[in-house]
Amino acid sequence: MHCIPFLLRFCRVDLHIVFLDLQKLTKGVTVHMEYDVFEQAVDVLCDNIKGRMSEITEQVKHTAIEIRMRTGLPLMINTLNEPVFLLKNGGVTCNNRPGVYLVSAEDIEQSFRKICGYSVHSYQNEIRNGYLTVKGNRIGFCGTAVVENGSITTLRKITSLNIRIARQINSTADPIVSLFRQKGLCGVLILGAPATGKTTMLKDLVRQLANGSTGRFVQISVVDERGEIAGERGDGFGNDLGVSSDVLSGYPKGKGMETAIRTMAPEMIVCDEIGNREDVAAVLEAVNSGVKVVATMHAGSIKEFMRKPVAKQLLDIGAFTYVLVLDNSGPKCLVKQLFHLDQLKRGEWEESGYDQDIGIDFCRGGVRLSGTPNVLEFIKKSE
Repeated sequence: MHCIPFLLRFCRVDLHIVFLDLQKLTKGVTVHMEYDVFEQAVDVLCDNIKGRMSEITEQVKHTAIEIRMRTGLPLMINTLNEPVFLLKNGGVTCNNRPGVYLVSAEDIEQSFRKICGYSVHSYQNEIRNGYLTVKGNRIGFCGTAVVENGSITTLRKITSLNIRIARQINSTADPIVSLFRQKGLCGVLILGAPATGKTTMLKDLVRQLANGSTGRFVQISVVDERGEIAGERGDGFGNDLGVSSDVLSGYPKGKGMETAIRTMAPEMIVCDEIGNREDVAAVLEAVNSGVKVVATMHAGSIKEFMRKPVAKQLLDIGAFTYVLVLDNSGPKCLVKQLFHLDQLKRGEWEESGYDQDIGIDFCRGGVRLSGTPNVLEFIKKSE
């Protein structure tokens, strides 16, 4: 019986009613919802899966964040609420019960070949790294590694696919924009576990700053190594990154930052997922050139960050004035903690992370989904 309220959230509704309620509930906050991103993600899958997916209700499509395929196991769709399983008839259920669709090895093989544009050999570097980006969506895969001289040369017998559906949701970067309005542009490092909204926040930050949200148009260079920030679609970029941003797509972060500094004269460089010594060296070059850097890093807590070998280096060079930690248990893009560089240098990272001495009227932000029997609500949550 506990499944019934969840399924009620996904009943079909009139989209006009949804937009009216969104305007009322968000009180002027712009929430950009792309209703075709699910179809774009599904389009790379084999025809067998794609056809079954076409029968899913609009509400599941609108809230889906991952499609997970595992050989011999039910096809799972992770949503902003909770996971659901694809049924053989194309519907969904929140229970793993008889009637769910079991992914076959052929489904995986055909989908993988289609993802690679039927030219698997052209993507050997991406295959070695375990993921590639198609239409702005990162697709991860698992299989049997072929190892030569201690290095992975390729994968064979792919057994799992994870299609992460990239959405652009406006207003998620409000906490950082508020910070910049009060303190001016500065370096910011966004920490978070996987799927906490780091890249979503970056996209909205670039859009807002490059559209003049702080009172002027900030010149931004986006080093988009995997094509996820701009959402490269082949014929252009799918995401709105404002009018004063430039995208260096496919560049390794170090080379991209170097090129941006030499050719684009940016005030700020934005990049995703730094973590190795080469990235730190590139950030140092940017800082020494007078360029602010906003970046993300995988770390579920400030303790995890401080244990990383690069943490001390980043603190020593003073690249990031503020470090934000995203909540890994609540809504996406919800800021759990905010640290000033001085706090971390003083070893005060055991504290709550909200330093009253900084004098910031700080909004935690965050976007979550709540459901009623007849409407979807994206709500800006702030304190």
